[in-house]
Amino acid sequence: MKFNRSGVLFAATASLLLIAAGCAKKPKEDPVLARVGDRTITKKQYQYRTELTIRPKYPGLKSDCTKVELLKNLVTEKLFAIEAGDDYPLLKRRAFLDHIRGIKEQTMREELYGEVATKKVKVDTSELKQRYRLAAREYEVQFYTIRNKETARKIQEQILLHPEKAGPIFDGLGPEGSPIPKHTVKWKDPENDWVHEALFRRPVPVDTVIGPIRVGSNEHLIMRVAGWTDHPVIGGEEVQMRWNEVKEKTVQRKARAEWDRYMGRLLGGKAIKFNPPVFRRMADMAWMMYSATSDSQVQEINRNFFNALKDSAAVDPYGNEEAFLKASFFEVAGKTWTVEQFKRELAAHPLVYRRKNIPKEAFRAEFKNAVTDFMRDQFLNREAYKRGLDKRDFVRSNAAEWQDALVASHFRDEILKRLAEKHGLSGQPTKLKPVYEAYVDSLWAANRNRITWDAEMLKTIPLSSIDFFAYKPGVPFPAATPPFPTLITKSR
Repeated sequence: MKFNRSGVLFAATASLLLIAAGCAKKPKEDPVLARVGDRTITKKQYQYRTELTIRPKYPGLKSDCTKVELLKNLVTEKLFAIEAGDDYPLLKRRAFLDHIRGIKEQTMREELYGEVATKKVKVDTSELKQRYRLAAREYEVQFYTIRNKETARKIQEQILLHPEKAGPIFDGLGPEGSPIPKHTVKWKDPENDWVHEALFRRPVPVDTVIGPIRVGSNEHLIMRVAGWTDHPVIGGEEVQMRWNEVKEKTVQRKARAEWDRYMGRLLGGKAIKFNPPVFRRMADMAWMMYSATSDSQVQEINRNFFNALKDSAAVDPYGNEEAFLKASFFEVAGKTWTVEQFKRELAAHPLVYRRKNIPKEAFRAEFKNAVTDFMRDQFLNREAYKRGLDKRDFVRSNAAEWQDALVASHFRDEILKRLAEKHGLSGQPTKLKPVYEAYVDSLWAANRNRITWDAEMLKTIPLSSIDFFAYKPGVPFPAATPPFPTLITKSR
């Protein structure tokens, strides 16, 4: 098959792979809090499940009692997963298994980030002291955004050739007589790494022109320091807290720079070459699904899309479902990806769009970026498997926890349906509740000897009173932990 191809180079910037777990230091040991048959619940798993997602409230229960009730829900989740069994139909569905594999591979990429980036960071104490002093500084900057790569290059060239004219060059960028936009930059602000380095690595005098700095695919920033104010901390505890924050942020920024270099070596020279007519059709289908407001609407779009293909079979070489699925979608590193292969792999890696609220006229470009990021992660997966990261305890236990949580939730829904049909209680949730509770009680009674937990360890685990939901942006599976299970409907 011959066709004209458009190529897309891989992005090798860490901002496209925001990995929370890879930047954090994991404890060397995660003690087991509870055992349920051959399943375990570790101390960290309990903390994450109770603190990083919305958990049920138990009015009137004291803190220690609440901890026990929450643990009993997690224990019941394991009981449900065990009761479902290894032959449970959900565990035989390819889409479900791919979903769990995708979660596992995402964790492997996070571990890879730790291996090739975080672990390689070395921070000099003198550098930390300098950054600590500057962490008290708040800059007032004037700025212009330049959305043309060639314009940014020419301005940078002028400033390099005539640094003494940087001020007048900056003043000439805006419309005559118009006020220059201003922005306050604090050390804690989530600014672009290059902007942060320019302002906080060393003291910057007033009237210094910085940039243009590339902050996006086609976006540059040029700034002038208009002034600054220092806000020093007072007291030993605040000093220690700021020192720790400076150290952590410095490590994270250096790790992202290491990751950029690693990605450059891994992906250098690789490019995706799309089959234009297939790409356009896939992008249009993706747009319809992106705009859909419900899962049923997505399914309807999928059906109608392939019906439209059948209608155009006489004039279109991809005009039927079978031909379209076998068509080449893109080529990369000497391998052809068909539409069918790509669609199948989406269960393990849903597309992640770099922008939110994408307008229709910009969607094809964003779809191309999403497919490029999808393939970037495929190469990272290969590297993670080569290093044996799939065999790490943390990777395995995280995938197993998600599998048990999803199986238990599915099994609970089946049990409720089965009990409702057996007792003639369909559509009567109030009457069904005690029947379900009796089932849970019987399950506990049958497995009493297989359930143990460390009551003293449980008492040492703090519980906050604030609802909190944690997620990792920019990844296929953003939830930091499975939803907290609501499998017990009464205090036991």
